[in-house]
Amino acid sequence: MPVKKIDTAFGHSLPPEAPHNITFHIPGWETARALRRGEKYVFDRLDSIYPRFGPWREVKELAAALHPFLSLPSTHTLILFPSPTAILAAVSFAASPHRKPEHRILPHELLFRAVDVPLTLPLPSEQEADLDPLTNPGRGGGGDTYANGTPVRLYGIAYPTERAPGALGVWQNFGIGISSRLAAALLPAVREGRAEVVDWRATAADEGLSLETIPPTGYLPLGPAHAALRRRVASLAGGKGGTISPEDVWLYPTGMAAVYRANEALAEVRGQGTVVVLGSVFHNSWNLFNEGKGGMKHFGRCGGDSNVVEELEGWLGGEKQAGRKTAFIFAEFPCNPILVSVDLVRLKEVADKYDVPVVIDETIGSFCNIDVSNLADVIITSTTKSLSGYANVMGGAISIPPSSNHHAALTTTLRAQFRNEYFHADALKLLANSANYHARSTILNRNALTLSSWLAREHVPRADSPVTAVLYPPFTDSAANFAAAMREPYKVPAKTSWESLITTPSDGTTANGTTTTTTPSSLSPEEKELVEFQPGHGCLLAIDFSSVRTASAFYDNLSVFHGPHLGAHHTLAFPFNDAIWISAAPEFKEYLRSFGVRAEQVRISVGLEDEETLIDTFAAALGKAEEEWKLELKEREQEEGKKGAV
Repeated sequence: MPVKKIDTAFGHSLPPEAPHNITFHIPGWETARALRRGEKYVFDRLDSIYPRFGPWREVKELAAALHPFLSLPSTHTLILFPSPTAILAAVSFAASPHRKPEHRILPHELLFRAVDVPLTLPLPSEQEADLDPLTNPGRGGGGDTYANGTPVRLYGIAYPTERAPGALGVWQNFGIGISSRLAAALLPAVREGRAEVVDWRATAADEGLSLETIPPTGYLPLGPAHAALRRRVASLAGGKGGTISPEDVWLYPTGMAAVYRANEALAEVRGQGTVVVLGSVFHNSWNLFNEGKGGMKHFGRCGGDSNVVEELEGWLGGEKQAGRKTAFIFAEFPCNPILVSVDLVRLKEVADKYDVPVVIDETIGSFCNIDVSNLADVIITSTTKSLSGYANVMGGAISIPPSSNHHAALTTTLRAQFRNEYFHADALKLLANSANYHARSTILNRNALTLSSWLAREHVPRADSPVTAVLYPPFTDSAANFAAAMREPYKVPAKTSWESLITTPSDGTTANGTTTTTTPSSLSPEEKELVEFQPGHGCLLAIDFSSVRTASAFYDNLSVFHGPHLGAHHTLAFPFNDAIWISAAPEFKEYLRSFGVRAEQVRISVGLEDEETLIDTFAAALGKAEEEWKLELKEREQEEGKKGAV
C-alpha cells in the first residue's frame, strides 16, 4: 500500500489545527538539532510550539501588550506567571552557578512587576469538527464562562533579551508560566484598557525580597472542572495501595509544575537533602534536581541485570552512617526514552527500610496500564500526554496513595503549600479529552505492541539490518519489572461523556476494577454498560540503529509527524537523545550511552492509525535506512582497505 505523505506545513501543529495546540511538525534530523540549538531559521517558521519551550501565540501577544503598560525597557523580554513564587525562583535561577557566563543576569537587570487583569469569557470556539467520532470526546473549555470578569493578578519577570537562557529556564524547568487559554481570556481586557498596574516594582537586587514583600494574590479561581478532574485522576490512580481520595490529588498547569511542586513539598517535609534519580529521566526533571540545593545522586543502569537496587541500598546505608540526608528517590516508570523499568517492588522495600519516600512519574506507563499506588509515596503524571490524548492542553497532577508511610506529612504540606495555578478552561478541556481515555489507550497499546513486535521479529535478528534493538517494555531485560506493576484486566464504561464526568461524582469505575454503587439515571445505556479493558505497555517505544547516519536516513524518510511530544492522536517521531543532549559535553554523552541513552536512537509515540498503515510507513523508511547502511558499510570497508595498503 502506498505510504501517505505528511502534508502539514513546516512548523504547524498536528491536525486539526486549533488555537491552543501544543505540537509542531519540523521534518528532518538536522532540523531537530537546529531546534535544540535555538537557531533562528527554525523558530521563525514555527506557527505552533510546545508551550514549555517558551511563550508563544496568545502568551507572547499578552506579554507584548503589557510590556509598554508596565514601563519596561525595550532591551528586556517579559514572561508572565500567576504565582509570586516565580519571582523568587527567577532570582535563584539567575544567580545559580549552573548558568553559563554569557547568560548571567546581574541582579539589578532582573525586573519584576505585577498587574491585575479581569477574565473575559467564554473563549473563542475551538474547532474540532474534523476529528472522527473516536477522537472527538466533546469540545469542553470553549464555552466555559466560569469566573468571567474575575480579576487575575499576573507577575511579570523581565530579563535582558540577549541573555534569555539566564531566566527562561524558570518557564521551562518549573513549568509554572501562564497557559495560552489564560492569556486568551486576559487579552481583551488589556487591549480595552481595563488592566490595572499594581503599584509595586522590584529587582533581584532588592534587599528583603520575599513572599511577604511581594503583593499577594488570590491566585486563579477554582471551579467545578478542577473538582471533577481531581475525581477523575483519583479514580484512575488508585489500586493495590488503596482508593485515592480526590482530596489527595493536586492539579498543576504542566507535568513539570507537578514535579517542581512535589520537590518543594518534599523539601519542606524532609529538609534539604540529596535527590536520588534512577535511570533515564526527562531532561527538565534532570535539570531541576541537578540544580537543587541538596544535589543529585544518579544511578544510570536500571535494567534487569543492573543490581541497581542493591547498589542503592549500599549507598543509602553509607549516607545514613555519615549523617547525610536523602530527600527522596525519583524514577520514571518506565524510563523516557529508553523504556527501562526499575524493580519497584524491591525499590520500595529498600526505601521503606531507610524511610526515604519514593516518587514515581507514571506518565509513560499510564494509569490505565500500571498500578504504582502500593509502590510509590508520591505519584506524578503529566496529564498533557495520554490522559489528554489530543495535544491541545497542558496539565499535571500529584497523587498521594493512602498506603504511603509519608501520607500524613505529605498531604498536610501539599494542602498548606497549594495555590491554584491551573486555569479552569484548561482543566475543563483536559477533562473532556479524558472521556475516551480507555478507548484511545486500547489502540495506543495495540499499535505500539504491533510495531515493536514486528521490529523485534523482522529486523532486529537480521545480520544485515541497521536496527540493533527495539526498546519497549516487553522487549527489554526489565520486562518482568514492568509486568509486576501491570493491572489485571478490569471493567470500564463502554462510553464516557465529558458531561457525565463533570456532573457526577465518578465515571462509574476505578482503575483497579471496583465499580461505584450508584449509576445516575441521566447516563445513557452505553455509559451504564461495562466492558473489559486489557492493560498494555503504553504508547512509547524507541528504535536503536547501528549509526547516526542510518538512524537519520530512517528518520528523514519516515512519513509521520516529526516533533517532541507523546500520547497524541497521531504518531510522532523524534531523535530525542541526539537533539536534547546535542550541546552536552563529550564525557557526559558517554555517560548517557553507558545506560542506553544513545544518539543513534529514534523515539516513537504511536497514534491512533490502523496497524497496517503504521507497518507500511515504517517499512518504507527502514528500506531507506538499509540502503544507507549498506553504503556506509561499503565505505568503511574501502577506508579500511586504504589503511591496510598504507
